[in-house]
Order: sequence, then structure tokens, then C-alpha cells
Amino acid sequence: MFTEEFYGRSDVATTLSTMSERAEHLPLLPDAAGAYEKLLAVGFDTEELIAGWSVILLELRERLAARSPEFVLRAKEKFALPTFVAYYTGDVSEQDKAVAESAARYSESVASLTCQWCSRPGRPRSEKIITVACDGCLPLLLAAWDERHAPIS
Repeated sequence: MFTEEFYGRSDVATTLSTMSERAEHLPLLPDAAGAYEKLLAVGFDTEELIAGWSVILLELRERLAARSPEFVLRAKEKFALPTFVAYYTGDVSEQDKAVAESAARYSESVASLTCQWCSRPGRPRSEKIITVACDGCLPLLLAAWDERHAPIS
């Protein structure tokens, strides 16, 4: 099932937890929360892992592992767009290399339409912050941004 950074944040989980206290819309969908924990268990760190895209990354990881256990999978985000780097490290065919690249590009396209925060359907946004967010998360993100950037009186 493909259903899966707050700028200046130090920890996705802290931001998600703060947001979830402010609205019933969050937390992560159960599939994403479970996938997030599984990915942390296999070596992803919180700086690399975007919570709302956890299901997508876990499925990509499983797809790669089905062909060969020797692979590298990395996730990056810049300007709210995902970049998934996937390649095999062992002796694999050119076809397997192409499959890894194709699977990573497909997963990126799915992630670009999936909320980074809760894994619901979303779209790229550029209102004060640049993110991929659903209609439910966007107001919370904007309110959090306003609070963090309020003038000091």
C-alpha cells in the first residue's frame, strides 16, 4: 500500500507530537507509524527519515531486498521534494540496477503527493514553508511557523 521536515526542526517525532496535541487530524496513520519504527530498527536515523513517507520507504526497501540482500537505500528531502537513492552493492545484473533506479523514481513520485507529516494524500505547498502537506496538516504547520517566527516584543 503506497500511502507513504519541518524546516529548522531537530526531530521529526517531536514536531509530530507537538502537532498531534493541537489537532485530531494527527498522528501518523497507523501504517506509517509502524513503518517508521521498522525503518528505525534497520538503521535509518531520524534526520534521514521523513515520517509521513515511511510506508513508501519500507515498501521500496522490501522490493529491493526481494531481488538481493546487498543494497543501499537513502532518503533525502530538499525543498519538500523527495530523493530516494537506491542501488545494489553486490554482483547484480544491469536489469537489477535499472529496476532499483526505476523503483526509487516511482517511490519519489508517490511521495511527492503524500503528506510528509501524516502520510495522507497531499501536495507540494509553498506558503511560508515549503513542504508536501495535506489540507489537515497545512494549517497546523503554518500556525507553528507563525509561533516560531513571531516578533519579539
